[in-house]
Amino acid sequence: MVNRCWAKFPDPSDPSEADQTNVDTLQRDLLSIEREKTLNEALLLHHESRGCGDLEWVVIRNRHHI
Repeated sequence: MVNRCWAKFPDPSDPSEADQTNVDTLQRDLLSIEREKTLNEALLLHHESRGCGDLEWVVIRNRHHI
């Protein structure tokens, strides 16, 4: 994943969708969401530092291949 330009983990769920019926479960879910966001932010910085090219161009190109 690190070596493929602009690869990232799937976007995390919205925190408002987390199960709020159990405090432990809510904390676990919120921690997981924060972890996924942080990993994706770190991957973005890594790809930028590696000179992966224009992210906007990659997104447009990928839309045409779907």
